[in-house]
Amino acid sequence: MFSSSQQGTRRSTRFGRALLTVAVSSALVLTGCTAADPGETPSADPGGPIASFTYGIPTPPSSLDLTKNMNGWTAAVTVLVTEPLERFDSSGAVTPVLATSVATPDETTVVYTLREGVTFSDGSELTADDVVAAFNRAIDAASGAQTASILTSIGSVEASGDLEVTVNLSHPDPAIRGSVAFGVQVAKASAVTDAGADFGTAAGLPIGTGPYTYATFGASNVDLVPNPGYWGDAPRIQKLAFTGFDTDNTAQLAMRSGSLQANYVNTPKSTSQWAALPGASVFSTPSLLSTFLTFDTTRAPFDDVHARLAISHLVDRVALNTVAYGDEAQVMRVMAPDAEFLPLAGSQQALDAFLASVPQYDFDVEAAKRELALSATPGGFALEVPYPTSEPFAEPVLLALQQAAAPLGITITLKPQTFIEWATDVYMFNIPQLGMFQIGDLQPDPNGGMALMVGAANAAPTKFNMSVWTPADLEPAILAMTQSSDSAERWEASKQIMLRAAEEMPYVPLFAPNTVLVYADGYGSTTDPDFMSFITGAWLTDLVAEGSN
Repeated sequence: MFSSSQQGTRRSTRFGRALLTVAVSSALVLTGCTAADPGETPSADPGGPIASFTYGIPTPPSSLDLTKNMNGWTAAVTVLVTEPLERFDSSGAVTPVLATSVATPDETTVVYTLREGVTFSDGSELTADDVVAAFNRAIDAASGAQTASILTSIGSVEASGDLEVTVNLSHPDPAIRGSVAFGVQVAKASAVTDAGADFGTAAGLPIGTGPYTYATFGASNVDLVPNPGYWGDAPRIQKLAFTGFDTDNTAQLAMRSGSLQANYVNTPKSTSQWAALPGASVFSTPSLLSTFLTFDTTRAPFDDVHARLAISHLVDRVALNTVAYGDEAQVMRVMAPDAEFLPLAGSQQALDAFLASVPQYDFDVEAAKRELALSATPGGFALEVPYPTSEPFAEPVLLALQQAAAPLGITITLKPQTFIEWATDVYMFNIPQLGMFQIGDLQPDPNGGMALMVGAANAAPTKFNMSVWTPADLEPAILAMTQSSDSAERWEASKQIMLRAAEEMPYVPLFAPNTVLVYADGYGSTTDPDFMSFITGAWLTDLVAEGSN
């Protein structure tokens, strides 16, 4: 068993700086849910070998090529094989990976110096050309690269030396290093070419430089084994599996049986059930995940702001937050979690003062009736709304909205989709009249989230302006928010966009759920694992085990 400092539920309230700006943090609160001797320590070497370890995830990868399947669950798997140039944690601290140093000689140039002596798992040497090829695949929006959505500032990439790669930006981008750290994973370029359309499938498994190689890739699981030629410390887990679980109940049964050692909780409301598992350690940390209702502002009925405001008054966000997440989420006040803006605001007091001025649309049926009467569709309308069944917020919100809207003559029909079906529509920019959307920001900075959801440039395939909200007079503010090196200017621009969005309501901000991770009895962590440690593979370094299994 682990000591009370390692066991039970950890509810971290800390957030770090934006990846390229000032550091901000708050107190860390630990709440133990199981009893243990405060002086007790693991009975065996916490760094010893582990024969096998299975990590449960809600949706297993449909492809092992991140450019075709960009989400956190896929990244958590692929990053262990196809490594990034560097790794950031949620505090903004950087760990060199394939790049040993990074220079920014000016606002539009980033120079990466590559680690010497690194080889791919097949024994071939990593070259600057491999890295350039990885960049070019990641930014290729014309070929459907989903990663291109977060790398739009990259104009060109070149091998500027045997172990040097230079990235030329088309405009300044304060968040680019964080975006590259997530969106560019390096695979052996010639193997990518040889695999062709099969790259990322079981017939074209990527070859990388990471601590693991792929053993098998199936519909519901990915099995990894150590890369014997890895340049870093040898991985401790000898067989690492990522397995998909449709429900938390199934995953809990697997953990009780001893076949599951860790799990990414899909339904955070079930956190108390996980905490009740004997010896389990539950880590609950605020994330930068945002959830929304989206309106296609270019088509009736939602080309009319009054129709949008009517719907916004029919969503009881406070009650639905509890229904969907229990106490594991926060109701959003603007187009991102509060923490996304904290570094730019400079202080919690300044942020709170601004957010208090932003109009909120509470659940109010009479107000909804008044707005609908002012719209071009006062008698109501009928909609079919697609939604991902895997996401705990989607169905409760739509069912409640369906019920509240019916007396106003608004008919809502639910269209369930798998996560992959829903995500494919998002990346193909198949915009519904009314939709459900979620986005996970990589850093507490508007360039990692809100900036991707506004403006004409983002209203296109592989981009995320899911409401096609493109006020021409806001373009200068969007430009300042995304490109300025002046934090004060970026904050003023961000405030302008948030206030305008609250007036025109292209999106209904819903909830910012926590990330909840669970370790089985016998396992712990030297630091609280959170979303960033999960998707970057840092959790492996921090893993503590009582002994080999």
